[in-house]
Amino acid sequence: MTEREWLNCADPLAMMAFLRKGRPAFRTRWLGWITRPMVQVSERKWRLFYCACCARIAHLLPADEARRLITVAELYADGRASEEELQTGVNASMAACDAARHQWDRSFVAADDDEVSLIGWELGLLEGRSGVGSAHHAVLAISRFHREGESSRSLALQCAARASAFASAYALRMRRCSSPSPPPHEAPDWLSENAAETARQAELLREVIGNPFLRTVVDAAWLDWNGGTVRRLAQGIYEEKRWKEMLILADALEDAGCADDAFLSHCRGPGQHVRGCWALDRLLGKE
Repeated sequence: MTEREWLNCADPLAMMAFLRKGRPAFRTRWLGWITRPMVQVSERKWRLFYCACCARIAHLLPADEARRLITVAELYADGRASEEELQTGVNASMAACDAARHQWDRSFVAADDDEVSLIGWELGLLEGRSGVGSAHHAVLAISRFHREGESSRSLALQCAARASAFASAYALRMRRCSSPSPPPHEAPDWLSENAAETARQAELLREVIGNPFLRTVVDAAWLDWNGGTVRRLAQGIYEEKRWKEMLILADALEDAGCADDAFLSHCRGPGQHVRGCWALDRLLGKE
């Protein structure tokens, strides 16, 4: 993948595969070539990316406990929630969603289930006509598999992104037509809706990772300017999700002597900002 392809790619899975792709690093006598990922991405970054994907479909979740689980997973990624707190959130989310499902069954709202398999891993059932089953599985994928091995965890987290896109597109499709024919996952407009949501996830991945072909360096003078104004502003934006203040941060950076177009254009750009934003992470020293 070239830099131009990265900046224009609408497939987050292809971008993720590029980031994980190994390149020869050094050769050993007995093991041959040892490879390293093209770009070093921390588990924190990956988890926050999937949290952002799932937050986009929070309105599809059938219980407040499931929505709160996204927040707990964000805190866990930043080391501010324990595994016990995360597991408690998972248990509460599963119990609440199971109760909601039983309620739908009793009221005959859940008319049909459609078993979904995404990139080789069973996510479970799409319940009813809103995609909430897939949405809930997406949220569980960012939280429930933190103790698994690297390969299992990577696959589960990839499924979170795909399930998010599926759930969002499915919900849009079902709102347009209560009895679709052909099946919703084969209809042309479903495919376009799924592609649109997937493209938005690609934008989120660029928001979290940045441009892996461009090396950006934070000047300590920016952070020290005016008694640490830039650092305090960046910290407040990150902690309280005051994304509208990214424009103010850009002005503060410029006043501090920053002429790096990557930082300034990202802070002033129209794209969505989330926890894990590469510019904020660089300013705050987060990996």
